[in-house]
Amino acid sequence: MKHPPLLLWRLLTPGELECSPEVVPDLVAFLTSRLTPRTEDERALLDQMLRGDGYQPSLLLAVRFLGRRRPPDVAMTLVLLSALRGSSVAAVALAQSLLHRARSFRHLAQKAVSKPSAVAGRHRREARRSLRLSLAWLASIRSNVLEATSRWEGELASLSRVGADPIPSAPTEDEPSSQGESGPTLTVLKEIGDPDSEAGRDLSTAYRRLLEPLPLKGGDVDLLELETMLSREFPHLRDAIDHILGDLRLQRYVGRRWLRLRPLLLLGPPGVGKTRFAKRLAALLQMGYGEVNGAGSSDDRALRGTARGWRSAQPSLPLITMARTECGNPIVLVDEVDKAGGSERNGDIRQTLLSFLESETAATAFDEALLAPVDLSQVSWILTANDVAGLSAPLRSRVAVIHCPRPAAADFEAICQSVLSEIARSLDVDREVLPSIDPIALARLRDLFVSTGDVRRLRRAIEAVLGAAVMSQRKLH
Repeated sequence: MKHPPLLLWRLLTPGELECSPEVVPDLVAFLTSRLTPRTEDERALLDQMLRGDGYQPSLLLAVRFLGRRRPPDVAMTLVLLSALRGSSVAAVALAQSLLHRARSFRHLAQKAVSKPSAVAGRHRREARRSLRLSLAWLASIRSNVLEATSRWEGELASLSRVGADPIPSAPTEDEPSSQGESGPTLTVLKEIGDPDSEAGRDLSTAYRRLLEPLPLKGGDVDLLELETMLSREFPHLRDAIDHILGDLRLQRYVGRRWLRLRPLLLLGPPGVGKTRFAKRLAALLQMGYGEVNGAGSSDDRALRGTARGWRSAQPSLPLITMARTECGNPIVLVDEVDKAGGSERNGDIRQTLLSFLESETAATAFDEALLAPVDLSQVSWILTANDVAGLSAPLRSRVAVIHCPRPAAADFEAICQSVLSEIARSLDVDREVLPSIDPIALARLRDLFVSTGDVRRLRRAIEAVLGAAVMSQRKLH
């Protein structure tokens, strides 16, 4: 099956699905492996669905599972199976849900005026696709609606016996709504300890947002577009791109509606773009981003935070990032972790990371500033290093090590354009607003890049060339 089973209902038209004879058996096998019946009645329905006893078993299961705390795609995949087995009511339910989805994404596109144009563009594309699929499912109903009334009454009556809404409504959990809700959420913090003290009141005011459910982001990113953008901007980091996309595709396949990267260590020489890559990835995924530099650190306070007794008490970096970006699953970068200092007395970033990188311990981490357990299990950690010699075996065992080579000479054009775009973004202007680089200066930039392979030095050189170009234009005028 080319597409993840849970996403078929919102990706393919009835005609496209019917052209693939393996779709129905694949859906049955997938759903059978995913669904856990709670009663003998549900087990019997699951067995009937597996035997192929018409469309009713899967439709009855859809109604039951739609009301549970499960990804809505599970219920809608059951509805899809019913429609493919001949249920007109299921086809109408799909059309209804897809129409709701189209309206939701159109609403999000209208609200995205303050965000990068690519965000609104993705929402508009998703709205158009959902509307097209909704119309396709309505067109697939071959019988006249008036003539089919008696048969439909029978279908609806069988559904009403389970005491639920006969036609599954559009997904609400994990789906964009007309109110702007865009996915699942995570409650990171239930309470702030000792709230009546002066320090407790100050922290409660500053980090009140952490007491509310935070959105888990990245679930609606277009993975093909993500791959295209990263490959174009970082052609030499193909291994890192492939690793990350493999993670994200697996999560999509199993129905997760947000993104969390497995802990990752980008290993390579200075200046190859490891930090730039992490920042750009977070921006493209539209997830929160926080960063701490291990180089020169003498303790772990920048990462772990400071305890309540200190005048400058503050939570851990992941919590600060969550509060600042309103994201429950931010990307946190620990730059140059191999150069981190510290001691058992003052704390060491590398030692502190051991508990943060394990999902089980991160889910119940205790924050010494907020005096409460917090859930950091959905944070995506990216570490960078020039050498692993100074990293302990326990730390190395918790991360996937990806080697980042220096870019080749053939990568100059792509990386030069990427750096120019990055400079434009930092200035909040379009790429075309920047002054042009004359051929002689461009040749010198190429020579520098070929001789060093250092992207950081290339950026500084490009900024100097752009500054010189501005001065030349002023002299001409």
